[in-house]
Amino acid sequence: MSGSFRQSILALMFNFGSLLAGFLIALNIWAFEISGWMIMVYPGVMSVRGAVAGLASGHISTGLNLGVIKDSFLENTEEFYSLLGGVMLSSIVGGTVFSTVLAVLSLLIGVVDVLNALFIVAFVLSTLMTATLITFPFTAFVGFQAFKRGLDPDYLVYPIMSSTADIIVTALYLLMALAYTRSPTGFLTYWAVLQALYLLLVALLVRGRLEETVELLRESIVMLILVALIVHVAGAALGGIYGVLGRHPGIYMVYPALLSTAGDAGSILGSRATTKIALGEISLSPRSLVNMAPEFLGIWASAATVYAAFGIVAGLVGTGSLIWLVEKLMLLALLAVPVVCLTSFLIAIGAALRGWNPDSFVNPIESASADALTAALLYLVVTI
Repeated sequence: MSGSFRQSILALMFNFGSLLAGFLIALNIWAFEISGWMIMVYPGVMSVRGAVAGLASGHISTGLNLGVIKDSFLENTEEFYSLLGGVMLSSIVGGTVFSTVLAVLSLLIGVVDVLNALFIVAFVLSTLMTATLITFPFTAFVGFQAFKRGLDPDYLVYPIMSSTADIIVTALYLLMALAYTRSPTGFLTYWAVLQALYLLLVALLVRGRLEETVELLRESIVMLILVALIVHVAGAALGGIYGVLGRHPGIYMVYPALLSTAGDAGSILGSRATTKIALGEISLSPRSLVNMAPEFLGIWASAATVYAAFGIVAGLVGTGSLIWLVEKLMLLALLAVPVVCLTSFLIAIGAALRGWNPDSFVNPIESASADALTAALLYLVVTI
């Protein structure tokens, strides 16, 4: 348990970075005022980015542990380069579907004209493609460095990547908004050139690896559909929570970090499970969770520690009783982390039983589910 706790708390402490992403948006609210569609684009961009990045981190961490991916950028395996090509393709597919649906719906209800509908597609794809070119190497770098230092990538890659990538993608979103306001024509030119170079790189990466790439893309499409359904259903079901949180500014301030920490805790257990499944160390049964009790207890304890730290920060910086905040967030950790970890484990088992690669599903679906589960439990904790 001690090893699990040390590595888990190291990873989960990076969720303080989620606060920075929120501050970036708060300080640059002008970006949402440029055009009516700007505020609609941001959540979708973050969801697609999170799903694709979760797929990448799961494959990288398991691949390093199995030895099918090396800790090098230039001298790596076919699986690594096939993964990069598949992730880039998944980003394009996810971004194209999301932006096209949003653009068409906006046209139909009269929110935008044809030119602005084109800008929606260009904006989403430019942001996602640029983000993928930055965050995939960063994700791989975190995994490589963890592996070289004798740490377990399953504990570190997704939690560190997700929080840092939130900052990177938010900053990119703001830069894209600035470029769009300065020169819409220049922005379209950037999109066209970027898309051509991006697709050329994808073609070079998948050449000779088409079968592996198509399989990864097939799984990622299924994953993106499931994530979209979870996000939309959860968003509709939990819309009222913001009114409740508005009465507790201290909790509202750390709300994004609370969601990401619970999701990261689940991703650690899920990533450990996918590695153990690949190594044949656990059976494809929910009862095999008992064999992962030491990992689970370490993850649970580290998440509770980080939640207590969030409570202290919220109490000191925001408003409200510090003791009340710490008590409520500790209770949230005691309830949310086991539920999210169990969900993550069951996703891994379910995907493996269907013959799919669990690494293509655990992090993306678990992360989307964790947001809904944690938000619902936070509502319960705050109102009791």
